[in-house]
Amino acid sequence: MLLAAQDIFSFMSIGGQPQVLAQHYFVSNPITGQGISPKWDFTSSGKFRGNENAFIIAKGLGSLPAPTNATTDVAWLQVANVAGSIADQVFRIDTKGGQPPAQCTFGTSPNISVKYTSKYGELITC
Repeated sequence: MLLAAQDIFSFMSIGGQPQVLAQHYFVSNPITGQGISPKWDFTSSGKFRGNENAFIIAKGLGSLPAPTNATTDVAWLQVANVAGSIADQVFRIDTKGGQPPAQCTFGTSPNISVKYTSKYGELITC
C-alpha cells in the first residue's frame, strides 16, 4: 500500500495535524527583477512567526544529477542566499521523483504538477 507524505505525517502526528515549518515557493528575482527565484519563508509559523527576516531567497550554486536515478529523480541542489537571514545556503538531497514529463509545450500543454520528496537542509555561518 502506498501512502502520500501527508498521510504519513498525519499518522505520525500525535494530537492533531503536523505543524508547518515553512512555505516554499517562487518569487521574482530580487536582484534583477527578471525570472524567478526560490524562497523558503519561515515568517508565518513556529519559532520565527512574525520575524520579517526569517526567509531565504536564493540563487543556484550548483547541482548534481540524482545518484539514484537521474531520469526520474530531480537533481540534488545547492543554492546561496541573496535575500533574507534564515540561512546562508540551502541543500536539496535524497530526491525521489520530480522530473517533468518528456513532452510539454508552454502555452499549449495543460498546467502540470510534478510531485517529489527530498530532504532540505540549511547552512548558517556565524
